[in-house]
Amino acid sequence: MSNGTRAGLFRINLLLVVLGAVAGALAGIPLTWLGKIISGAPEPATLATYLWNARAMAVMGAVFAPLLAWSTMRRVPLWRAALETAAGGLVGAIIGMMLASGGLMLFLAGAGISLSAWRLNRAYPERMRVGDGNADETPAIGA
Repeated sequence: MSNGTRAGLFRINLLLVVLGAVAGALAGIPLTWLGKIISGAPEPATLATYLWNARAMAVMGAVFAPLLAWSTMRRVPLWRAALETAAGGLVGAIIGMMLASGGLMLFLAGAGISLSAWRLNRAYPERMRVGDGNADETPAIGA
């Protein structure tokens, strides 16, 4: 692998980490607001609470984004991968909050992200090409 290829892969992975962190942080803001509503907290969330949740979701997004992008979502448009996995994480976290469990909230947020990635992987299947080097896939003449 040449240095140019390594540098390009590094930039792509860095972009995935940054986009995942931004999408996660943005998802943490409405999550905080909804958490206060669902829990019935009498006082509004403080700035520290918003920042903590945004930071926690940013870390989750930064970890999940490159992992899922390279393993299951290689053919998914980047905007859909970021938006739909963030939405899946939000839904999972909200369900965890409704069950009144902080640990379950984080687990279900990760499960929502993973489920969204699985759905996107199914929505954008790998396209098979004739003559891509696999002799079993090449149609026989006259068949």
